[in-house]
Amino acid sequence: MVRRVYEEIQAAFERGDPGSWIGSDLVADDYEWILDPESLGEQPTYRGPGGFAEFVADFTEEFAEFSWEVDRVIDAGDDRVVGIVTQHGIGSTSGAPVEWQIGQVGELKEGRLIRTINYATPEAALEAAGLSE
Repeated sequence: MVRRVYEEIQAAFERGDPGSWIGSDLVADDYEWILDPESLGEQPTYRGPGGFAEFVADFTEEFAEFSWEVDRVIDAGDDRVVGIVTQHGIGSTSGAPVEWQIGQVGELKEGRLIRTINYATPEAALEAAGLSE
């Protein structure tokens, strides 16, 4: 199910409508996208399709190109899943390529994704989910 959500997100990015996957049969209408304050600094919580689209616009504005791929999805039990994602970008000013790996903890309720908490590293996400590498 979570792999299907990642596929929906990728398709939404490719269409240029990054928030359109929220509210599907797999994702709650009031879905929350959260940046972990411990590893990424104080950030707002982004809610719903508009909030996610705002996050994407803010996050990617410094990139001439941006893409991502899912490396692994790990069942963490208790209606949680850990996603390990590699992001790729090309700086819009510098033209420098960058690549980094993050971790995400997705929370589900009644078979739908209700929130994703993003961590600066896969290890931080695994630790938050009570798992280790």
